[in-house]
Amino acid sequence: MVEPGVNRVVPRRRVLWLAGAGVGSLTLAACGGAEGQPGSSESSASQGGGDSSSATPSVSGEASAASSSDGETIVKGYSGGSKAPEGEYRPADEHGPAQNVPKPMKPAGMNVETVEGVVKFLNYWVEAHNYSIQTGDAQLWANTTSKVYENDTKSIQWLYDLYHNNDGWIAGGLRSIVIKEETFHKNETENEYKILTHVETQNTVVYDPYNHKISNTDHSDNNRKMIEVSVIFHPQERNWLVIDKRFVDVEFS
Repeated sequence: MVEPGVNRVVPRRRVLWLAGAGVGSLTLAACGGAEGQPGSSESSASQGGGDSSSATPSVSGEASAASSSDGETIVKGYSGGSKAPEGEYRPADEHGPAQNVPKPMKPAGMNVETVEGVVKFLNYWVEAHNYSIQTGDAQLWANTTSKVYENDTKSIQWLYDLYHNNDGWIAGGLRSIVIKEETFHKNETENEYKILTHVETQNTVVYDPYNHKISNTDHSDNNRKMIEVSVIFHPQERNWLVIDKRFVDVEFS
C-alpha cells in the first residue's frame, strides 16, 4: 500500500487497493490480543459474501491511482487457464488466484533487538504480506502487525473478506523492500524503533465476484518515495511488530 513527511502508507479514503494498500474503512472482526500484539485475521463478517468493497483497503501502500469497473461478470478459475501441477508456482491473473504459493519461513536470528534482527524481520514482513495477498491466508501478515496499527489491521480484515466471503482474489500487488540500515534508531517510546526503507509495489488488480467489480491501482508515484517504518520489540515474547509507516519527502535513488 502520502503527503510529504506525514501521510501514512495506507490512506483512509475508499480506494480499492491492491498493489500495496488501498484500504477503506472496514468493520473489523476480532483482532484480539493485548495492545501492541498482532491481530487475528479471523473475520466477523457473515459467511456467504458481504459488501466489503464499499470500504476497500489497500494492501501495499497508498494508491496513486485507482479505477473500478462495476457490473463485471467475473468467473473464478485457475491462473494460467489450468490447474498447475503440484509444486509449480503460478502467479494470479485474470483467470484466477495464484497457485502453489510457497509459504515463507521465519529466518533464524529475526527476533533479536538489533539492527540485524529488524532487517530480517522487515524482509519477512514483506514476504508474509506477499503470501497473504496471494492466498487469502491473512494470518501471516497479521502476525507481523500490531493491533494498534489500525490501517494495516483494516487491510488484513478486508483481505480476509475478499477471499473468504466474496470469493475474490488479487493479481499483482507484490512488494519488495530495500532497507537503509544506517537510519535505524530508537524512538522516545521504550522498545520502539524507526528505520527508513524503500518499498516498491507492483500495480494491482482486485477481482471481486460478489460485488461484480474489477479494480486497478497504479503505485508508480508512491514507488518513488521512501517510507519510514516504525517497529516495536516485545522482550517477553521476543518478537517484532510493525506499528506504523509513513511516506517521507525523499525520493528513492
